[in-house]
This record gives sequence, C-alpha cells and structure tokens, in this order.
Amino acid sequence: MKSILSFFLAFFCSYVVAQADINSFVLSKFEKENNNWKTINELFDLNQSDTLLSLNNYKFIKLNGKSVIVYKTKKNKIVFKKEYNRMQLNMKLNFNFFLNLNPVELTVNEVDGKKIEVYDGFDYNIKVFYKNKYLEFKNYAPQTYIENEYPFFEKRKIFLDCYNKLDSLFIDDLFIKVQNAEEVYIKFEKSENMSKKVFKDKKVIEGKEIFYFNDLKFVSKGDSKKIESHQIKGIIIDYNFINQYYPSELKIVLKNNQKKIYMVENCKRNKNKVLITEVKFNIL
Repeated sequence: MKSILSFFLAFFCSYVVAQADINSFVLSKFEKENNNWKTINELFDLNQSDTLLSLNNYKFIKLNGKSVIVYKTKKNKIVFKKEYNRMQLNMKLNFNFFLNLNPVELTVNEVDGKKIEVYDGFDYNIKVFYKNKYLEFKNYAPQTYIENEYPFFEKRKIFLDCYNKLDSLFIDDLFIKVQNAEEVYIKFEKSENMSKKVFKDKKVIEGKEIFYFNDLKFVSKGDSKKIESHQIKGIIIDYNFINQYYPSELKIVLKNNQKKIYMVENCKRNKNKVLITEVKFNIL
C-alpha cells in the first residue's frame, strides 16, 4: 500500500518540480472519486494537464507547466486570485513532502486501544485533484499533538509545516500591512446587491451603529466625526479586501496589536471631508 502511494506521489512531485510528462501521473489506491469534478473544473478553468490543491476546501492552488495560480472561494465564488510564475514557486516550496506522508497515518487517534483526547487545535486538510479523482490528506494538529510522541507525530509535523508553507502563498503585502498597522480605515459604501450586502443599522436602545459586510459586522464605539480626507494616516481597505476572509481570519488580522478600526463614509455635502466612526469587529 505504502509503495503504491509513494509511486503516485513520486510522479506528482516530479510533475510539479520538474514538469514531467503528465501522462505518467498515476493515482494511488487511496484515491477517491470526485463527484463534483465538473463544477471544480468550470470554476477554476482546469484543463487535462492541470493539478489542483485545496487547503481546507476554500483555498486552492492550480499548478500547470507555465504558472501557479492561487484562489480563495466563498459560496462557490472566487473572491481572491493571485498568480506566481514557476520560478517563484520553486523558490518558496518543495512538494517532496508528499513522498513521506501516508493519509491513513495522519488520522490515527488511538494509542494501545485508547482514544487520544486533545482539546487545543484545528483541523487541517489538503486535497490533490486530478481529472475526476482526488487524494486527501487530513490531520487534527494541535501543538501538543506534534510536541509529544503521539502516533506518527513526525509525519504530523511535516504535514503541518507544509500546510503552512502552502498557506503562505495567500498572504500578500496588503495583508501584512493591515496586520501590522496601528490604525485601519475601512471604506463603507452601501450596496444592496444579493452577493454584496453592505449596509448599516442602529441599535435603538444602545444608540450604536452596526456596519454589515455580508456576514461580518462592526459595532460603533462612539460618535462619528468629520475630518478632512488627507488627515487619514492609516491603512485604507475596502469591501474587496474584507470579503476575502472568513471571520476567524479577520479576527487575527484586525484584532492583532489592539489596533483601532474606523469606518469611512463620504460626506454628501463636502467632497473633501469624510465621516469616520471608530468600530470594533464582532463575529456573528
């Protein structure tokens, strides 16, 4: 079983790193039928020679002989896209880690017949799609799972390290700037589009304004005030940036360093001024 998996993965890694003949690509007995392959192919415009990786089912990496394209999706729609050339990818990543991983080993959760109970951590999932098949690697990887000698903890560490390297492809310069900024300003422009709901409401009792960005909400911390547009000194982001992320991700980037967050609205009577409102980020 292990030799068959290694056989498949050897071809996969050779293709990614050395652009081997795709016709030699062989799936292992761990493969599964991809019943959703038509939808995936259409969404990412895949051809016969493309391989697709998914991270936790919403981040995707398309690999072919010319480029590497990363995508984020929400509700089966692409909300983020970034392209790398092959040279950039090869400098960042080494796909050989797949050679040392067995999907079965990563899911072992018993020692001497006793189930392992851990309470700190997250589920990590990598899928390799090719044509109408896919291979899945998944692991529950809290830090204690790696530091202590649980079954195949070395393999779990390899898996998590490689997951994090793949995930780093989705971080751009603006993300880092927002994460490190002391003040962040969010452009607020109302929209009633079904796929882009941006509006605000008011709590009658508390008198607080609530700003909604689809499933995300920001609650005012005080009264709004008018300032000159040029007085804004922090990082400015908009709906397109906000919509890339799930609440758990935004919580990290926006709450880091206890930064101040402001909503920015255009003043109807004075184009040189804006209305700013300090808000806090709440997860619905």
